[in-house]
Amino acid sequence: MPTVLIIRDGWGMNPNPSHAPFDAIRVAQSRGLTPVADALMREYPWTLIKTSGEDVGLPGGGDDGALPTMGNSEVGHQNIGAGRIVYQESVAISLECRKGLEKNTEIAAAITRAKQNGKAVHLLGIASDAGVHGLLTHLYAVLKACKALGQTAVYLHLFTDGRDTGPFSGKEFVAAVEREAKAIGVGTVASISGRYYAMDRDYRWERVKLAYDVMTGRSGGGMTFDAHKASPFFDQARTAHESRNYGLSIALWSTGLMHDATSIEGLKGFFGSLDKLVLDHGSTVRIDQYVRQDSTSNGDIKTFLHNIFAWGKKASDPELAVQAFESAVALGIAEVAKWIGERARAWVLKEAAPRKDLLLRLDKGCETLATNENAAKPTTTKRFPTAAAAIQDYYDHPTNDSQKGDEFIPPCVIEGGAPIKDGDSVIFYNYRGDRPREISAAFVFPDAQWAKVKPSPDSGKHGFDRGAKLNLHYVIMTEYWEELLPHVKVAFPKPPKMVNIAGEYLSKLGLTQFRCAETEKYPHVTFFFNDYRDQPFPGETRENPQSPKVATYDLKPEMSAAEVRDAVLRRLAAPDCQDFIVVNFANGDMVGHTGNLEAAVKAVATVDACVGAIVDATLKRSGKLLVFADHGNCEQMFDPETGSPHTAHTIYDVPIIVVDPALKGSRLRGDQNVAGWFDPKVRAGRGRLADVVPTALALMGREKPREMLGQSLLA
Repeated sequence: MPTVLIIRDGWGMNPNPSHAPFDAIRVAQSRGLTPVADALMREYPWTLIKTSGEDVGLPGGGDDGALPTMGNSEVGHQNIGAGRIVYQESVAISLECRKGLEKNTEIAAAITRAKQNGKAVHLLGIASDAGVHGLLTHLYAVLKACKALGQTAVYLHLFTDGRDTGPFSGKEFVAAVEREAKAIGVGTVASISGRYYAMDRDYRWERVKLAYDVMTGRSGGGMTFDAHKASPFFDQARTAHESRNYGLSIALWSTGLMHDATSIEGLKGFFGSLDKLVLDHGSTVRIDQYVRQDSTSNGDIKTFLHNIFAWGKKASDPELAVQAFESAVALGIAEVAKWIGERARAWVLKEAAPRKDLLLRLDKGCETLATNENAAKPTTTKRFPTAAAAIQDYYDHPTNDSQKGDEFIPPCVIEGGAPIKDGDSVIFYNYRGDRPREISAAFVFPDAQWAKVKPSPDSGKHGFDRGAKLNLHYVIMTEYWEELLPHVKVAFPKPPKMVNIAGEYLSKLGLTQFRCAETEKYPHVTFFFNDYRDQPFPGETRENPQSPKVATYDLKPEMSAAEVRDAVLRRLAAPDCQDFIVVNFANGDMVGHTGNLEAAVKAVATVDACVGAIVDATLKRSGKLLVFADHGNCEQMFDPETGSPHTAHTIYDVPIIVVDPALKGSRLRGDQNVAGWFDPKVRAGRGRLADVVPTALALMGREKPREMLGQSLLA
């Protein structure tokens, strides 16, 4: 008789009636897409539980009236697996920050080493105050430590959020960092990177490489473009075009494109002036007459310009069109290449007998673009005069419609900073462990270990070419990953492992366990659920289907839910079915983070159907289930205060349903009053994530260990 925990990640209950139009769960329900959830809540007892703030060991939500810090999957699964409130490292770190981090042994050693050797200190981390991965107060405390210890060469490599915060809030967060750094007297922003690249956790090394290359000053085989330097030439080109001085206009468009060949605007302007010139003066113009000779641009850009110039003079020549397309693909300027490719294909197909070789070349180029896009692998790096200019540039020119905002800002260099070099000190101030792993491994793993990292699901490659391993004094705020520990210093070591957490206790009882989630949430049902233990307990088995190979999950809101469902159904049908099953469906959270309401509605419907299949199979085996969430997300997909998509977790409570035929008609501890969110007295009587496993043990007829301070929700 298995007991199954189904974690509908990101499925909360929004108490605001006015939010109904952008509550993906209510929208799905109104369309009849949640028949399973509706039936379970009609037939079985359910209640609301808390997943944020002090109820999961995070700041806020107490008697002082402060709003709770939003919960997250790491904290949530740790609390669930522990069966007790787990006070998070962020709270302990904040207390030490108030005392001064110059007193912290490892942070002081990193700063002092750099000062004594004339080297720089580089600070890496999230540029937001959502509190999910890090806090700006911790960054400021490190800056103050640098100041106190006399270190002046301090550079910031900031990772914009846009996922646990509003998608366009990064500009102000970074501005706040710059103001505080100025007030403290040390710290210069050296690079900006969206967390999509610098904080990947799914082994998309193609993304991580871009952030690594920017932070270390490596070109990575790509070009460096400077939109700021291109802008004046484009402005002058427009003026020249309007004055009918098309030759000068072409020269100015060309020079601007040499500085920033990614500009669709510049490319269109170039062709517009070229068309006018050919009409007015014939087709005998020469490239060297108009492309300015004083440019120091790379030869590949000149080749690209030569090809588009040649094509522009004879637009009907399909061979020249394809050459222009191929040179854009080679440069890695995807949007420009697509623009040219569409026109090139049209010219090829206009021929009475379209040349197959040209069509094959176009297809090959398109495959390269698709591969690079799926792997998030642009090969261009931009340089900006200020962090604000870098962020605004991406706001104005996003990669595509599904990758707007802070999360997706391509790694870029900010003038006045410096790259990470041999002998420097690095301090990574994030405290959450899952997302700093990959970029940290790139910095510190020895070559032999680096060559064996888990391969990319997109390319199959193990890591990337990082060049010679840098000799760094590398400090991480907490113990991100056991495999990093031989190569780094830890500012705040973890306390001893908790005793008698769910996995350990069930193993001691001789019970078997099965954990399943797709790769995006696999660490949560294993590593975090087991209190930061990588290895399974005796009797614990695992399965983790690969998450889809898409740039953002609104492109495939179903994700790999069907594969997760089927893995659980196989175990439920097996003669040796495990006694305790934990399954996570990531859709509500991961699609919720995209801010795409319609995609989130599809995600909710997908999860609902998968839950139904598992419920049916479990009940056939006379089993029991708990259906709940680790935190909310997709129940609010829009922020009416900012007028923009809501992409962060919510702090709302979540429903938990006890699916046990013997309990039909009974009540659970707590309440079902959604509006009770606004009444502290009502919420005080609700349970929390720490109560889930004690409830499961009660369903199994087992006593909970004394270390589990959570209480069963069974009334």
